[in-house]
Amino acid sequence: MSMTITTLTRKTALTGTGMLAALALAACGTTSDNGDDGSASPEVDASSSLASTPATDDASGSATSSSASSASASSTAAAAGSDSATGQADDPAYAVIDAVLEKYGDGIIVAVDADDDDTTWEVDVVVGEEVKELDVTADGDITETDRESDLEDVQKAKDAEVTAQQALDTAREGRDGVTLDEMDLDDDNGTLQWEVGFDREDGSDGPEVEIDATSGEVLTVDEH
Repeated sequence: MSMTITTLTRKTALTGTGMLAALALAACGTTSDNGDDGSASPEVDASSSLASTPATDDASGSATSSSASSASASSTAAAAGSDSATGQADDPAYAVIDAVLEKYGDGIIVAVDADDDDTTWEVDVVVGEEVKELDVTADGDITETDRESDLEDVQKAKDAEVTAQQALDTAREGRDGVTLDEMDLDDDNGTLQWEVGFDREDGSDGPEVEIDATSGEVLTVDEH
């Protein structure tokens, strides 16, 4: 009887050991070995890592493209500014316009006419409901010679979307060696327009340009 009990005890122990071994093997099947030390680590989804790389490349490419576009726009703006500055340096009419607007900040210039000696300009500027007639030198000296309530000029000044300086910029575009002779804001058959005329360096008549005072579009050009 004693031998039977001992035998049963050994069988039970062996059976338990076998079950533990089986469980250990099953656990190993769900993990991947990490080197020679036998430690387990969870599997990594390689597709997630690969998918993230193109997104980073695309973002870098977009940033580079954006930077290049900004640089190009800045270069274009700088070139345009340089052309405008050159025109202002060549034509004293710009200094005359600046002097008038500095004194009459809310004024709207409707006419500029250079005297024959090109040392004085007659300028009409609408201030409120009045038109002031001025004599202006290139040095910025201003003398008011007359003022009147010209309702037609006042209304034209209110309706114009293009200023005298903007019209002069447009008319001078691509034209070197000329200076402003005269410019007027006029209503021609219902079209409000700037009529801009230039003199050449030799004193001869230069081009005449008509510009829509609402849209800024060049309407006609007579190069003479």
